[in-house]
Amino acid sequence: MVAWSDLEYWRSSYLDESANAGGDGRRRTRTQVEELAGHFDRFRSEGQAADAMRGAGSALQDDLDHLVQMASEYMLACEEAADGVRRVEAKTRSAQEISAEIGYPIKEDGSLDPFVPEYEDNKPVPGLQVPPMNSQTFASVVKQSKYEELQQCIADALRIAEEVDAALEKRLSALANGTFDGGGAREGRDSKSPGLPDDADPSWSPAEVSAWWHALSDVERQECIERDPATYGNLDGIDMASRDKANRLVLHGYTDSGGNHVPGLIEKAEAAVAAAQDKIDNAGYQSPRESDLGAALRLDLENAQHDLEELRRLDAQLQRTGADGAPTSLLVLDPSGERLKAAVAVGDVDNAKNVATFVPGMGTNVHDSIESYVDTANTLRDTTRDVAGLDPSDTAVVAWLGYDAPQHDSSVASTEKAEAGAPRLNSFLTGIKSWRWEGGGDLHQTVVSHSYGSTTAGLAMKDIGAGVVDDFIYTGSPGAGTSTVGSLGVDPSHVWVSAVEHLDWVKGIPPDHWESFGRDPVDLEGIQHLSGDASGASSYYANRFGWIFANHSAYFDAPAPGRRNKALDDICRVIAGAK
Repeated sequence: MVAWSDLEYWRSSYLDESANAGGDGRRRTRTQVEELAGHFDRFRSEGQAADAMRGAGSALQDDLDHLVQMASEYMLACEEAADGVRRVEAKTRSAQEISAEIGYPIKEDGSLDPFVPEYEDNKPVPGLQVPPMNSQTFASVVKQSKYEELQQCIADALRIAEEVDAALEKRLSALANGTFDGGGAREGRDSKSPGLPDDADPSWSPAEVSAWWHALSDVERQECIERDPATYGNLDGIDMASRDKANRLVLHGYTDSGGNHVPGLIEKAEAAVAAAQDKIDNAGYQSPRESDLGAALRLDLENAQHDLEELRRLDAQLQRTGADGAPTSLLVLDPSGERLKAAVAVGDVDNAKNVATFVPGMGTNVHDSIESYVDTANTLRDTTRDVAGLDPSDTAVVAWLGYDAPQHDSSVASTEKAEAGAPRLNSFLTGIKSWRWEGGGDLHQTVVSHSYGSTTAGLAMKDIGAGVVDDFIYTGSPGAGTSTVGSLGVDPSHVWVSAVEHLDWVKGIPPDHWESFGRDPVDLEGIQHLSGDASGASSYYANRFGWIFANHSAYFDAPAPGRRNKALDDICRVIAGAK
């Protein structure tokens, strides 16, 4: 059983080193197998002695093949554990931050002294959880909320640690006694990547996926993409160029290995429109409910036309480039759930020094929003270049519409969709960082969250691994998804908020007074404040008596001629790592 006192010694770097050692061992042993095979290919002698030598050589090759399999499994096991330990590290650090903030020391067994409210002379009112609210009772309620988050961080750290420890012990024990299941480990020496499974396991963490994908040959990667583009287009942990390639196959169709045409989503949507129109054209109503039937058929046609138009609008964005000719790529394409989900990047996510992911909120959908959010990605990227004096290739920005955001309906009053979207965002961000780590490249990763998306992102950050996200920004936020900056899996000095000065009534007004949405990030102790001055934005509404949401998106608007959008500039300085 893992004890709280053990966790201060847990370091993901140790497992990263072990995984690298496993990968190096695999490559060296594989080289020996290939060299030995070359020697025997050139061996032409005949007779009993020669046959005996060939038999001995074959047995040696089998032994080396087994070592390749073991090294592969060891590498993958360590990568899986490293991903979990990074989450433990983040939870442990969060617990320590909150503990210091509220003055409740964590005991060696992970327990805390009971929370004592600080109401002084205020007495509870029957039927109410707390006395009438004033500055002191509010402060006590906030402190209690932080105390509860501290408890949760400790519990999560211990739970994840137990899971990591058990999983790693199981895999290493199987290696030690020779019972491990290597999936593709029975491929043998003729495989392009022996010892590695042919396909990613759905249970793998992004780090394990990255290690596996990195070890595959280029040919095998292409085979995976062609075999199942829908899976690999959305697989967190592989390179983004491969995801883009796979998703474009899903969107446009392709020819499989058997020479068969596989229609893409656009082609399927065109067929659905044609079929719906054909039903209307050939209905021949004889029923007294003819009008009802006709309305149902017309609705089917309208829905089919909507879906087709949505896909075509997404495709149109993929034809765009940045101001410097930077490529546009499709990193998520998921038609499951309530509506189509997608993520479009401007710039080279696999190689840029700075990668920012923009997470939008209420009303977000591919049909109505994809063009404007690709515009936002371009604006963020261009402004980052300008304010930090960077080469354009240094920055890539992702417009992440990868969750079912609430539309203009009652669902916006609940965190349900944020809670559902947070794990998706967490995995996506972890996948970007894991791939870059696997390749030995450095990356400064920023999350720019807006509106309801800031609550989604805040919840994602509470379970992110240490070192995955370098900077996190709230803008126009109804709630931070937390009561304390210490619970976020990012250095507290790199958590930021921007709040436009007026006519952004979304910020800080969750429907339940922050109990589930978390506090207004503006009020989080220790958060770093960016400029909220968007008065230089081209769309800024200066009249203080205008529409209450008029400036809700002004954070990301390009400046008017001769002006600067100071809020945008500050956001982009963070993206560049220059704030």
